[in-house]
Amino acid sequence: MLYLLTTFGALAAAAAGGIRLSLPLLLLVIFNQSLGMDGASPVLAWLYQPQAITFLCIWAFFEVFGSKTALGQRLVRGIQFFMSPVIGALLATVMLPFTGWLQVCLVVTGAVLAAILQLAQTGYVFRHGLLPFWFTLCQDFLAVGLVLMALQAPLLGGLSVLLLVLLALRQTYLWQGQFGLKQGRT
Repeated sequence: MLYLLTTFGALAAAAAGGIRLSLPLLLLVIFNQSLGMDGASPVLAWLYQPQAITFLCIWAFFEVFGSKTALGQRLVRGIQFFMSPVIGALLATVMLPFTGWLQVCLVVTGAVLAAILQLAQTGYVFRHGLLPFWFTLCQDFLAVGLVLMALQAPLLGGLSVLLLVLLALRQTYLWQGQFGLKQGRT
């Protein structure tokens, strides 16, 4: 049961990395003491440096306030599109205490999950144009909620991730129908 809860927590953290890049990493650095992972992960040790914390804070503010214009939003989405699998894999690595093939499989799954969520968001932005500011704040609250669920309630976090994946797949199915990409029966 512990492996299942840890897996759900790692997937919830990876999904938060698919929504935002720096905010989930910043939260893991802040909650480092409460996790009891002071030296357990070399990723956390590297992120605990003042330069890394400063960069994460600046990037978190840029993700929120830099996306007020169409150009800023497209720039942020482009960077997030390419970096979300890397951040999702890092977050999954930090959350997993075990090593071996199971960790490699879950890290790859976390990277793919982050890429799927970011791809759905990027498609939504490029399809509908500039998103309102409240939508950006909702994304931040969702990312914070997923990280907190990964740390405190991993089962609920895993179920939330499954719901997010279903919503992303449903959205891509709707896009296929709008563009006439579905194959009809003859």
